Amino acid sequence: MTATPPHDRPSRRRGATRERLLDAAYATFAQAGVAQSSIEAICEAAGFTRGAFYSNFSSKEELFLALADREIHARIDALEDVVERVTRDPALLAQGLANREARQAREAREAREAREAREAREAREAGAPRPAVPGPGVEPGSALERPIVQAILAEVLADVHGERQWHQMNLEFELLALRDAQVAQAFAALRQAYLARVADVLERILARLRLRLRTAPVAAAQILIAGYVAATREVYIAGDGERSGVGAAGSTGAAEPTRTWFTALIELVVEPD
Repeated sequence: MTATPPHDRPSRRRGATRERLLDAAYATFAQAGVAQSSIEAICEAAGFTRGAFYSNFSSKEELFLALADREIHARIDALEDVVERVTRDPALLAQGLANREARQAREAREAREAREAREAREAREAGAPRPAVPGPGVEPGSALERPIVQAILAEVLADVHGERQWHQMNLEFELLALRDAQVAQAFAALRQAYLARVADVLERILARLRLRLRTAPVAAAQILIAGYVAATREVYIAGDGERSGVGAAGSTGAAEPTRTWFTALIELVVEPD
């Protein structure tokens, strides 16, 4: 076993102290709000003195921004892990291929029917006999009923109750930014970086699934994030977040309608490549 160099030990200890302070701030802010949470309360929850706090953060606002940055990027990392796991599922990949072939067959049938209808119309206008038009074929199903997309959505929305504290924190972030102009400027820069990373993740996910966005990537990221936040808050307010996730099988009450409209929102933003 390789020994830790002595000069690395203080930085490791400081990193551990910083993480404990961030963890304590997360719980304290979510419970009492940023404005009502004192530095003393955060230090007490973490088991440290004010000296430990000020050796890591110059103010409660700096702590707030560091916490926002950590939590936002942790959720993007989690999304990428979900996508990696789901898109390697052989059964889902096979079902996705079958759906793609069904979509292509439907599009070919629609193009043929449109051509035959045009030819029939032109023949009527010219007084010629109307060509025979075959009856309607079998509808293969919606092009965007993609099992992989649905599986990703179910994973992302499954643990609504576990994310309740995060949504409380996110509201606190926004409220503090609305009340403090200096915090707002820093928070806005953080959110722009966050949107850019989400947009990049979206493009890479969709490229793997042979889908594409109907709008600019950053705009799509804003739309989907807003939809996700609205969907989960709707479940909390209705009370379903205590019982089941939005994406959980057998969910009842507000959860299933919420999942349905969020799925519809995705289909407005995403289309086959």
